[in-house]
Amino acid sequence: MEGWQLQCCGELFAVGDEVAWKLKEPDLAWLERALDPGTAILAPLGHAGRWPEETDELRFDGYLVDLIRSHDGPFGRDQRLHL
Repeated sequence: MEGWQLQCCGELFAVGDEVAWKLKEPDLAWLERALDPGTAILAPLGHAGRWPEETDELRFDGYLVDLIRSHDGPFGRDQRLHL
C-alpha cells in the first residue's frame, strides 16, 4: 500500500483492528519496473470509494507487522504497507 493511500483513504487503524481494502488485478509490467526482484505482489489496493461494491476485498484482523518501509525504486521514494 502506498503512503498517500493511508493519508487520504479510509480511517486510521491500529493493532487488532479489522482492516479491508478493495483489490484488482496487478499491472505486472509496471510492477516489474517499480519493485525489487523477488517481491511478491498478490494484488494492488484500490482508491477508497472508487470501485464497485462487488469488487473482492482483502480483509483481516490481528497484528500488523513491519507497517511501513521506505523503498527507493525507479520512480523515486515510495512508502509501502507490509502486513
